[in-house]
Amino acid sequence: MNMIVTAESPGRGRPRKFDEEAVLDSLTDLFWDKGYEATSMADILEGSGLRKSSLYNTFGSKKDLFRRILDRYVETRMEGFAEMAEANDKPGIDSLHDFLDAVFAFGRAGCLAVNTTTELGTSDPAVSALARVYRDRIRAALQKVVSAATRSAGLSGDLVDVRTEMLLGFLLGYAVAARTGADDAEMSRLANAAHRSIESWVA
Repeated sequence: MNMIVTAESPGRGRPRKFDEEAVLDSLTDLFWDKGYEATSMADILEGSGLRKSSLYNTFGSKKDLFRRILDRYVETRMEGFAEMAEANDKPGIDSLHDFLDAVFAFGRAGCLAVNTTTELGTSDPAVSALARVYRDRIRAALQKVVSAATRSAGLSGDLVDVRTEMLLGFLLGYAVAARTGADDAEMSRLANAAHRSIESWVA
């Protein structure tokens, strides 16, 4: 295991120094792979390379640590969606196709936020609230691209919201399929179905 610790402070009894962001990256992967409930404190200590005292002093309880990881993940994820939407906020249905291709590549490994929502969303109000924020921000990115594509194709703007919701549901389902072991062929069929649906808008 690669140690995340970066240096040992001189002098007996002084705390070990470590890179907090590297620890969070490592533990994000751990929670993403195993889920919240199945990840034990022993797993966390091994994955972080930290002593229990250092872990608790820096990140608090397992729940506190996970919430920090989840908040950080969602913010990073949403920055990615916003950047993809900005890059494809252009006239033409082709821009929407390009946006979806980017999202499919981005989401092929699944999504920690969607995984957590399906695991904890009905039992943890904080997770449920974060999931709503996550969906709203994906919806905003989608709506921006769908609106540009719809206007440029001369289609009715009345359907922008409907098409946005349809694609939002599709992308969330795509993440669930990735999490539950869909192979490349199945994921490709799902992506192709989305593209074919978009083509029907201008048929």
